[in-house]
Amino acid sequence: MSLGALTVIEKADSSVSQNQVAFTLVGDGAYPAGGTPGFEAFVQEKLGKTLTLVAAHGMSLGAVAILAWYDFVNDKLCLRNLTDGADATPGSFAAETFQIVATYK
Repeated sequence: MSLGALTVIEKADSSVSQNQVAFTLVGDGAYPAGGTPGFEAFVQEKLGKTLTLVAAHGMSLGAVAILAWYDFVNDKLCLRNLTDGADATPGSFAAETFQIVATYK
């Protein structure tokens, strides 16, 4: 999926070494096998700052439970269907809105 609209819900900056931001992310119709690459750059652009993404996780807010998490080794946002435990297959998540919390430094 190319990464769609991101709406920041809460953003906390402090003098600690790690910060968190909560946001909603609307899916689209282009989720590729193995996850969407370039998630760190996407978050940097939306927050308007250079950062190192440490972790991100969340869930869809729709009828089907879909887990979202950040694969930091490959810099991808990945999805898993919690109903059957399988990685999400390529295709459309246009009807899904994800609530995500990202940790960065």
